[in-house]
Amino acid sequence: YRFRGIDEPLYFYSKGGWVAYIQKYFFSAFLGSDDHYYRYFAQPKNNEGLFRIGYTIEPEELDAIFYEHEHRVFIGPKIRSDLLSRSENLELSIDMGWFWFISQPMVFLLDKVNGVTNHWGLSIVVVTLLLKILLWPVTAAGFRGMAKMRKVNPLMRELNEAYKNDPQKLRTEMMKLYSREKANPLAGCLPAIVQMPFFIAFFFVLREMVELRYAPLGFWITDLAAPDPLFVLPFLFGVIMFLTQKLNPQPPTMDATQANVMKYMPVMFSLFFVIFPAGLALYTVVTVSYTH
Repeated sequence: YRFRGIDEPLYFYSKGGWVAYIQKYFFSAFLGSDDHYYRYFAQPKNNEGLFRIGYTIEPEELDAIFYEHEHRVFIGPKIRSDLLSRSENLELSIDMGWFWFISQPMVFLLDKVNGVTNHWGLSIVVVTLLLKILLWPVTAAGFRGMAKMRKVNPLMRELNEAYKNDPQKLRTEMMKLYSREKANPLAGCLPAIVQMPFFIAFFFVLREMVELRYAPLGFWITDLAAPDPLFVLPFLFGVIMFLTQKLNPQPPTMDATQANVMKYMPVMFSLFFVIFPAGLALYTVVTVSYTH
């Protein structure tokens, strides 16, 4: 169970299990064993923002007056490979977000790659390229869709000119054109949609992995878990996105509002990466560079 700020006492009964105070990179936990059933509790303390955690356990012999019990306590960093060996599900103390089922394999793969490269920045690049290879069928389908849209753009402009005073007829003829040319105006969005869960999962990985704390990329970046101090990676990402837009002309049916949104989108994303971890900015720069 995970509790974030409790207003009243909480209890749960479990064989084994654990209960902990959790920070971003470190935590302290009472660990149960599979030999006993534990009644774990978490209690707020007098509305002071403080909490009590712990457990009670009954002796094997209910009429025993005195009995001994060995307590197991862990205090330290949340390193997934270490937590896996200490208690069942203890790695869940690392908050991997909405797409934890993607984040968990990513942490495993990133850790294995780093065992070979011994450099977290290079490991992020390698894992990013492996993900791009895995998602290449979807990316290739997106490229084919964009190529078809570039092919039909001149025909779409002719339709816009011919039926500019008849919007209903224009929509009908455009649907016929899409069907005839087997073009899908949303095909170019497919790679972005598919990659979004991986982007979010990697965001949580890079945010929560204590191993990346103070891990240098080289040159000006000394902490992959912190934002780029000179904003080089966010700027580079924005430039690549801007050049990508120049290489992929906007469809003639796009209105002025949509065109302005697309025009300033590289700037908006670059501003986001100013506050995101440098490791995540590195991932996106490699991603867009490899794709385009």
